Amino acid sequence: METLRLLNLQKNDDDTSTKPIKEAFLTVENGSFHIYGPELMINGKNWNVNSDIKFNEQAIISFFD
Repeated sequence: METLRLLNLQKNDDDTSTKPIKEAFLTVENGSFHIYGPELMINGKNWNVNSDIKFNEQAIISFFD
């Protein structure tokens, strides 16, 4: 069994987009389904997920708002 360690995500805007993401979600599917969020993402903010996900063959990660 393998381990995926999710530490943190950081939003870094370019000069043309400074709008915050009001509800960001992170999902991981590894035979079961894990969802993290909603999280407010503004420029420079860290989202500390701090989670270990066990999986056998694959883990599918999705990030959406």
